Amino acid sequence: MASAPQHPILRAIINHVVDKAMAWSMEELQDVENVIELCGPRPWTDRIAEFLSLHGRSLDEIHSIALKDPKLFPGGVLILPASSFNWPYEGFQYSTRALLRHYVAGYRPGGWRNA
Repeated sequence: MASAPQHPILRAIINHVVDKAMAWSMEELQDVENVIELCGPRPWTDRIAEFLSLHGRSLDEIHSIALKDPKLFPGGVLILPASSFNWPYEGFQYSTRALLRHYVAGYRPGGWRNA
């Protein structure tokens, strides 16, 4: 995630994490299964969808570009296709268009999910 300072999406995800963390017990915070719910892709996607809906756009538009070209949305939100991240999904091939390589360390041997 890259953003302009004080961008509403970044503020929203920070507020989400803080609110959840403050509401959870210490046991919930220490449970590695809760990492994804707290700050994983779903909360990010939800905050982005909320922001885009304020600008008359929908989450369906994000999904429609998942395997296509980058798209600039209102509010300065640039959504990159999945191939930009080299996310290893079924039928995945590493892309020459990738901007980074996502190793999903949580699911690999020795990753945080296997701790």
